[in-house]
Amino acid sequence: MSDNKLPIIIFELANTHNGQISLVKKSVNFIKSLNYKNKAIKFQIFDPDRISTKNYEWYKVYKRLFFNQVAWSKIINYTSDFFKIYLDIFDTYSVEILKKNLPNIHGIKLQPSIIYNHHVYKKLSQINYKKEIILNISGFSLEEIKNILNKYEKISKKIVLQVGFQSYPTKIEFTGLDKILTLKKQFSNYQFSLADHIDGNDNFAKIVPLIAHFYKINIIEKHFCLSKNISKYDLASSLDSKQIIEMISNILKFNILKLKRTFNNKYEKKYLLSSKQQTLLKKPLFAGSLISLNDVDFKRANKKGIDFNEILKLQSKRYILKSKKSVDSILLRKDFKKAKIGTFVACRMKSTRLQNKALLNIGNQPSIIHCINNCIKSRFSKLIILATSNLIEDNVLANLKIKKNFKIFRGSADNVVDRYINCAKKYKVDIIVRVTGDCPFVSSEIIDFLIQKHFENGADYTAAKVSSVGTSAEIINTQSLHLIHKMMKNNISEYMTFYFLNNKELFKVNIVELPKNFIRNYRLTLDYKEDLMMFNKLFFNLKRRKLKNNLKNIFKILDQNKRIRRINSSKKLVYKHNKKFLHYLNKNAKFNG
Repeated sequence: MSDNKLPIIIFELANTHNGQISLVKKSVNFIKSLNYKNKAIKFQIFDPDRISTKNYEWYKVYKRLFFNQVAWSKIINYTSDFFKIYLDIFDTYSVEILKKNLPNIHGIKLQPSIIYNHHVYKKLSQINYKKEIILNISGFSLEEIKNILNKYEKISKKIVLQVGFQSYPTKIEFTGLDKILTLKKQFSNYQFSLADHIDGNDNFAKIVPLIAHFYKINIIEKHFCLSKNISKYDLASSLDSKQIIEMISNILKFNILKLKRTFNNKYEKKYLLSSKQQTLLKKPLFAGSLISLNDVDFKRANKKGIDFNEILKLQSKRYILKSKKSVDSILLRKDFKKAKIGTFVACRMKSTRLQNKALLNIGNQPSIIHCINNCIKSRFSKLIILATSNLIEDNVLANLKIKKNFKIFRGSADNVVDRYINCAKKYKVDIIVRVTGDCPFVSSEIIDFLIQKHFENGADYTAAKVSSVGTSAEIINTQSLHLIHKMMKNNISEYMTFYFLNNKELFKVNIVELPKNFIRNYRLTLDYKEDLMMFNKLFFNLKRRKLKNNLKNIFKILDQNKRIRRINSSKKLVYKHNKKFLHYLNKNAKFNG
């Protein structure tokens, strides 16, 4: 049998180097001397402070085994002259070493406990890595493996599936070979690898790689050390130099192993659960917060909590944190509660360009009633509140009657943030949908889209990047408004958007792209008599054609009728075209000066 049909044997140095570069080089030279052409070496790379917490049981050992970037570059440059190099990726430090030495690296491996480290995945995505990735899928179900492959094939198409886990040592019956036939049937287009971790003192340790070869496993990983009298760590499943030589000499002699039929055994599942990196908060979060990737870290820890994917799943169902959490906290399902979402329609009678515009009729109903009725259509926000002032002039708004139930709240005339906070406190609202009363045709479809994106991204503030003026809304975490209220010195609260956009170091700002069918370059806000004329024409056409008042039908009419959409097309948002005022807003909405 020719060398190119033999499996690649990856000799895993792991931690048997004791943290000594001299021992690394001696080990490399030993592998170089072996009479086997399809050979490679794998180095384990990690930063103690990124792979675990300081109180983790192996932390001190990790410190002793640590090499800095300069040392790793020397090791990799020296080794690359002789054979292929693989890196074991454990944390973002591993990825940094990979990036720095990319031309000399043949492939990387991700252990099961690392696969859902979102920071590692993000960094790998950013370095344009297209080489081989070995994914150890021990402990995962077939459905989970499919999801993992879909995720990592976005980085590289050269994926190898690996079985086998380290149990110091792993029992013979749990090598992982028992699931190879199942995996090959389910994932026939992939190469396979075995990470062999059975007892290095057992003669069978030299035979398992032969059986793996019999099952046409392409890559075999084997722990090794020069001498068990020298190395301090990772000896349980390591073969010493003499045993390695024996294994190589017998690589073409193999016996048949009686295969087990189960896929994941209880020890394998226990391994995944015990070694899996935990999702930890890397900064304090208040009650009512949503959690984004920037709020968490992934480390080995003594406590077990739900993982980041479970957090995202909860948030997609519109859950928020129930109580304040400190740095390094794990999170449990009981730490979340269903968010109460409320739509606050800000409205007053003080308009100057178009007096009493909130009560001007579009068809046979006041403009503000159209706005409220459209908000009521939201699937996610069932609490609709008209938030007006406590001034006498706004009594007329407080006395509005609408068939469907909604609330009236009266608060500060000039401080909209204060009005919103007190309104949220009264009705126990966690997430605010902010709508201005001069948007009679605000879209409930856009509101629901933005709410969903707000939760999915763990944001403090969400808005559309581009929308038709008057159709969109803003989604705001109530607890974020408390911080604005505390820090603002100049009352520009009517333009509270600027507090979020100018303080992105304090707030998780989520500006999203709306679906194309939600966007047109039309003006659908009420500020001028031309706007009122356009709305009445539009509303008349909706009624005449018996069309529902929704975004799709509004755009349908305006797309087909230039005369209607041109009525107010020359009008602009005043503040957006006043450079002096915009400068004032930006300057005074910045908290750190």
